[in-house]
Amino acid sequence: MSAKKTNTKTRKEPQVYYLCWTTGIEGSTAKGPKNGKLFCHYLPKNQHIDTWTPIRFELPKPIFEDYQGNDMGFHLFSERFRDLIDQHKQLKDSFQWLENPVFYRDEERLYFILHFYDIDDVLDENRIFWQSDGSIIKPAFTASKVQGHSIFTYMDKVCSFANRRAYVTKELKHAILEAKMTGVTFEGRNITNDLADG
Repeated sequence: MSAKKTNTKTRKEPQVYYLCWTTGIEGSTAKGPKNGKLFCHYLPKNQHIDTWTPIRFELPKPIFEDYQGNDMGFHLFSERFRDLIDQHKQLKDSFQWLENPVFYRDEERLYFILHFYDIDDVLDENRIFWQSDGSIIKPAFTASKVQGHSIFTYMDKVCSFANRRAYVTKELKHAILEAKMTGVTFEGRNITNDLADG
């Protein structure tokens, strides 16, 4: 009787990941002011912010995450998460940190909003999924353009919300997992490997 052949081919790990909040814990989403505004009303595209007035975020339960989900769409990072990202910052990364506390009743913890103030072209336009209005449904990236970044976003000329999505390299993803940062999960994204070393 011959041995049954097994498929030993392993799936290649993505090189780029979309940084997401975990949404499984009820009460872990910070609530901003009820003024109908989202982050894109506060953060100018392609512009460094010199003066920042913090927004008051309140938690319904005392669940402070390292990557703090919120109802306004900001990237809110704990101090230790900010420090980890700064340790892995690459030459082409163009972002700044805006101090912004998060509250649970009388308890206050300092967080930092990640703001991309200069957005590089990192896209592979031949592999993007487009909407009919020209906005991007699902981005695809090019390895040579991503090289030199550890955390980045892309420019969507139609949808300003997309311009604030955060993507990380697999190296930064592994560092985040190793540090056991809470409140974060990842979704792999397409990347075209056009680098000579394969």
